[in-house]
Amino acid sequence: MNIKPFKDVSFKTNLNGVLNNNRNHDFTPSNIAGFNNAPPRDASGGEYFYNYLNYGMDNLLTYSPVLGDHKLEVTVGHIFQKNTVNTGNATGTKFPDDLVDYVSAANQRDGSSGMAAYTVESFLSRVNYSYKGKYLFTAAFNREASSRFGSNNRWGSFPSASVGWRLSQESFFPKFNWLDDAKLRASYGITGNNNIGNYTSQANINTSNYVIGNTVVPGATVGSFPNTYLGWEQSKQIDIGLDLSLLKSKISFTAEFYRKLTTNMLLSVEIPAVSGFNNLITNIGKLQNKGLELGVNYRDKFNEVSVNTGFNISFNRNKVLAIDGDRNALLSGAMYDGYNISEVGKPIGMFYGFKVLGIYQNQAQINATPHNPNNIPGTYQYFDGNGDGVISYDTQDMVVIGNPNPKFTWGWNWNLGYKHFDLSMLLNGSYGGQIYWAVEMNLANIDGVFNVISDVQNRWKSEQNPGAGKWPGSNTYYFTRESNSQYVYSGNYIWIKNITLGYTIPRVKNLFDAKVFISVDNAFLFTKYPGNNPEVNAARANNGNDVISPGRDGEAYPVPRTISIGARINF
Repeated sequence: MNIKPFKDVSFKTNLNGVLNNNRNHDFTPSNIAGFNNAPPRDASGGEYFYNYLNYGMDNLLTYSPVLGDHKLEVTVGHIFQKNTVNTGNATGTKFPDDLVDYVSAANQRDGSSGMAAYTVESFLSRVNYSYKGKYLFTAAFNREASSRFGSNNRWGSFPSASVGWRLSQESFFPKFNWLDDAKLRASYGITGNNNIGNYTSQANINTSNYVIGNTVVPGATVGSFPNTYLGWEQSKQIDIGLDLSLLKSKISFTAEFYRKLTTNMLLSVEIPAVSGFNNLITNIGKLQNKGLELGVNYRDKFNEVSVNTGFNISFNRNKVLAIDGDRNALLSGAMYDGYNISEVGKPIGMFYGFKVLGIYQNQAQINATPHNPNNIPGTYQYFDGNGDGVISYDTQDMVVIGNPNPKFTWGWNWNLGYKHFDLSMLLNGSYGGQIYWAVEMNLANIDGVFNVISDVQNRWKSEQNPGAGKWPGSNTYYFTRESNSQYVYSGNYIWIKNITLGYTIPRVKNLFDAKVFISVDNAFLFTKYPGNNPEVNAARANNGNDVISPGRDGEAYPVPRTISIGARINF
């Protein structure tokens, strides 16, 4: 709804909502094999529901008077959004037969239900001003609250301001036939992050059963440690940019430098075991990101051929400025999944593990070097990280073994048109970063019970048959294979993300026009990384510390190549 109660004043209200109701029924008859359970077996079934509701309201009041060469727009508003999820299930086993699959027919039944809710609320104000399109100014101030934080820290203040100066309109600016427009701009702002669980600041209660005497009685346990002081993670960012338009707008160029300082980061840290818990989400740390982004676009037409292409490249460098008190490093991960370490004065999330020097060929070689008592011929030889002459299968001898942060990323898009045909392509890439392929530790584990990659056929078998020198022998202590530099790979790639060819059918008798097209998503990927997706950003759920666990591939989902054929008709 948009109304104008007075001259130059408008009021806009927007109601929005999403409702999603899912109900599932499953039944496994007694003649279907289960995990380690051959038929016949007890039949099992269940009813499951998932209800999702997201609704909100935006109210904006805007004043935009006409002031000659001056343009002014003042906006105040209120935004409210609530997200609610309800779940439940009823399950049953020991059905009398396979003909009736309702849970009520089961001799043994169980069930559970749950609810989670999350609310954000914001009061905002914004002023936009420009004079002849030459001087531009914007200022804003938001007060935002999140139900995810402690009751005393739910509200955060987020101001911002930006200025722009169109230099090319100044009388003193040199006039060039090839330069159409030149603009300088700068901005500063504070933003907030509340990307944590809905009830992280509170103590969660879990139900549990206990045996007292010979009787099973229901009870409850504290499932997580509360942190009522939890508050907003804040990022302060300054940007300085230059925009140029050249050759009658055929070429446009943009350059932007930024510096971002993030404080009170929402991270999981280890706490003393005497508390009964392992980790606690808290506000710690200070991280600096700074970088340069460049972009150029070219468009022109040559008779019946049109060209529009753009290229951008981004350079980013980050550095950890502080962790928490006397703590100067933060470790994230596990022995079976790989580690990232964030140390003060260094880039965030560096890969951390054992540095592989080779594979032990014989006992004499083991005796002559720092080793672990479990080392035998065919195990990895590791670098003695702390220099004590002994390899410890924990983090004591681990060192930095890789860097997930790329030196630069880039993107390129182009569109060609000829008469009624058009062809477009989108590419992107990354250079200089590395990936820790955690999945390979399992895929190459020949002492396990699952299938392995064929590469391990060329493993170490004896001093006379050492294989390719990459894979250790079988029947070795499993810690000798984990969290090491062998699983670090180059993350460089060039990816043709999309290719689309279209043909536009001219309007037919003023009734309609149409376009047919064929499109290929994820068309071609060029990379030496052996995993499924070189764009992996973080390991699978890892104590909520995705921001400090970049580049660790713990089963990234493969990206499919999709071919689409379609048509669009406009009447």
